[in-house]
Amino acid sequence: IFDNVAKKYDFINHLLTAYIDTFWRNQLVKEICNSNFNGEIFLDVASGTGAIIKIIKKYCPSSVSIGIDISEKMLFYAKRKLDGKEDVFLVMGDGEFLPIKDNSIDAVFVAFGIRNMPNMKNFLKETYRVLKNNGKLGILEFTPDVNPLFNLVFSLYFRKILPFIGNKIAGKNANYQYLVESVENFKKLSEIKKIIEATGFSDVYARKLTFGIVSLIVAKKI
Repeated sequence: IFDNVAKKYDFINHLLTAYIDTFWRNQLVKEICNSNFNGEIFLDVASGTGAIIKIIKKYCPSSVSIGIDISEKMLFYAKRKLDGKEDVFLVMGDGEFLPIKDNSIDAVFVAFGIRNMPNMKNFLKETYRVLKNNGKLGILEFTPDVNPLFNLVFSLYFRKILPFIGNKIAGKNANYQYLVESVENFKKLSEIKKIIEATGFSDVYARKLTFGIVSLIVAKKI
C-alpha cells in the first residue's frame, strides 16, 4: 500500500489536511525537543518520506536521526528530501523488530504509524528496549474518539471524500479506504495510554489536536 502511494504521499497529505498535518508533526517534535530535554540520538519509526526527521533537524540541528520504515519506496523519497543533511541514517526495517542496540536512543517518534503495526504491544516493547533511561516516546496518531460536535462533518469527509480524492490522485493501486478502516478500527486514546503504561512507560501525557482528529502522546522510560 505505502509503496504505491510513496511518490505522491506528501502532496496528498498536505492536500487532504489543508497542510494541518505539518502543524501536527511540528507539535509532536516540539513536545520532545524542548529546553528541558537534551537528547542527541533520535529514532523515527515508520519514518515514511522523512517528514518528522526534517522537523527534528530544525529544532535539534546537532542531533543524530535514524529513520526506519518497512517501505523501500518511502525511504527512496525520504532520501531525496533529506539529502545533504548530516547525521541522518535511513534503514529499511520493521517497527516490531528494531535493528537497534538496547538503551541507545534518547527519543523515539512514530507519526501515523502505530496503528499500522500488526502488534502494537511488540512495537512498544521494542521501543522501551532501545530507549535510554529517561528517554522519551512521542506518538502522533489518528484516533476514533473525535469531538462529538465535529464528528458528523468529519465522518462525511473521512469516509467519503478523503478516500475518493486520495485514490483519484495516487492512482488505481492506491487504497485510501484502508486509511479510513484502520482509523475506525483503531483503539481509543484511553486504551492506548493503558497499553503504553502496561509496557512500563511512566509519565504518560496525551492531548488531542484539531477537534480530536489526532492524538499526541508522550511517555518516558524511567
